[in-house]
Amino acid sequence: MYNVDRSASGRVRRLKARALATYHSLNPTVSPFGGKAQSGETLLLQNVGTVINCTECVQAAPDSSLCTPTSLNTIATYLRNYMTEFRNSNFWAYQCDGDGYYINDGGNDMYDGANFTTPWLLSGLTYVTDAEEGTDGDPSNINYPYSISYETVTQTVVDTDFNYVSLGYVAGEDTDEPQPDTSRHPLTALGYRCSGPVGWQVGGNTGADGESGTILSAELYTGQTINGFTVYAGYRQIYDAGDPIICNLILLLGHPSWGSAFGPVSIYSDESSTNSNGFYYNAGTGSANILAVHTVLSKPEGDDATPIPDSELQTVVANFTLRIGQSLGL
Repeated sequence: MYNVDRSASGRVRRLKARALATYHSLNPTVSPFGGKAQSGETLLLQNVGTVINCTECVQAAPDSSLCTPTSLNTIATYLRNYMTEFRNSNFWAYQCDGDGYYINDGGNDMYDGANFTTPWLLSGLTYVTDAEEGTDGDPSNINYPYSISYETVTQTVVDTDFNYVSLGYVAGEDTDEPQPDTSRHPLTALGYRCSGPVGWQVGGNTGADGESGTILSAELYTGQTINGFTVYAGYRQIYDAGDPIICNLILLLGHPSWGSAFGPVSIYSDESSTNSNGFYYNAGTGSANILAVHTVLSKPEGDDATPIPDSELQTVVANFTLRIGQSLGL
């Protein structure tokens, strides 16, 4: 029991407090003292002895949509906390010794100017040759005019409506030692179109020099559901060349919350020569709301006799889908 002020002013205060209590019982995340209540905050409505416990208040959730101007920023910011989960075992920390558009050598002759990464274009043009030389004889994206920069770390639009972002880039050195700063390894790019063909293509000249090594390309998934995502995934590896293994892995991810649709899925690997980095994987006309992920995996020289096994690539895919789902609250 407590004393009730039955004066006119007290009656007015009681009416106001009851109204306030009614409002906040319907809107428990809004504090009567200003601002929003946080989970675990107890709201005491003065004058009426009413208590609202916000232990289970609904918290603001991230926008789960893919086709927004900031979705890739949200995903990338979250994924950067888990880079080690996206690597194969005995990962070779290749040197990012070119610029944001390509890797020059990578250490131990992994490349001779390659990993030029281009979105799957609306025009359908492909850039998957083994071209190495650009202006003045240096590797250059002059041969890959629509290639993206891995230094682009905020959501950017190219080719009319292809949104992309990189998980980051740390410049390396021209040395055969592994790169010390691996905070942005493996090099990874994410991209989507709200509607239309989507995917990635890769070109350039590898260190295998066309005289050694074995090319292995395959689809890892063809529409299976993993962590709530419909997954298509393809890869191309060059191994047993006396150089670090090159493994380009591309994921195409759809989700019910995105209203995703897959057009025909196509894979291409240049099998003519281990000198070539040529590879693409895409979903064609009729596609919508698909997230395309390209990442570069590797193993060091000396552990290159066998390819990176499918089981490890499957683990990488599982980790990507898990963390992407978490980033958007899916």
